[in-house]
Amino acid sequence: MKKTMECSVLGMGVAFAELSEKSTEAKVFSTNDMESALLSPRVRRRMSVATKLSIAAGERACSDAGVEADSLPCIFASIAGEIKVTDVLCRAIAKHELPVSPTQFHNSVHNTAAGYWSMTTKNKHPMQAIAAGENTFFAALMESMMQLEAGAAQVLLVCYEEQAPEPLVNNQPFSDCAIGFVLSKDTTNGVELRLAQATETNDGSQDWSAVYKAYALALQVKKQEKGSVLVSDKRSAWMAEIR
Repeated sequence: MKKTMECSVLGMGVAFAELSEKSTEAKVFSTNDMESALLSPRVRRRMSVATKLSIAAGERACSDAGVEADSLPCIFASIAGEIKVTDVLCRAIAKHELPVSPTQFHNSVHNTAAGYWSMTTKNKHPMQAIAAGENTFFAALMESMMQLEAGAAQVLLVCYEEQAPEPLVNNQPFSDCAIGFVLSKDTTNGVELRLAQATETNDGSQDWSAVYKAYALALQVKKQEKGSVLVSDKRSAWMAEIR
């Protein structure tokens, strides 16, 4: 593999809507529900599952890394973002049920999670929302490493997804989940991570699922197992290598 960029994973956090439906391996993360101390009951009531998951995972990643939630730039990555809210709005418009809910409209944009994170943590650093289909997690990792190369000390990356309503996506084996990483340019601390492109890969994972790839990487980092995890589509064959 051709070497590209390196960073270290200082902290991680996960959040599941229904852990019982996921792999039992997720229990290696002691806290894994979608509760967050950052959110008041009033704010929580306005949020989608996707946003609650991403806030919880981001909070835990920052806590695990020992950094303040308002101290670093953030990248929120999701293939579909607020897919359930968008579906509700589209159905209402199709039925001429107007005007649509202002709260739902407010929560329908792809950067909803990033916006709520900024407001609840008082974080004034740059926020990004990324979607790139089956290369979503890879694009977010690359953007994170580019920001570290450009001078950021640490970056928070949160990859999240919620279950899409029928018939948009069928048979989703891995959704209603968020994975947070605090990444650092300083490779003397944390678990060293290298992003590189392979000539080919036989990885049989669900390469279309961003959170599946993020979870696979988090699990390997948590267990401190050396090896590579596919983070892009199989054709591009970008790998995250644990050193």
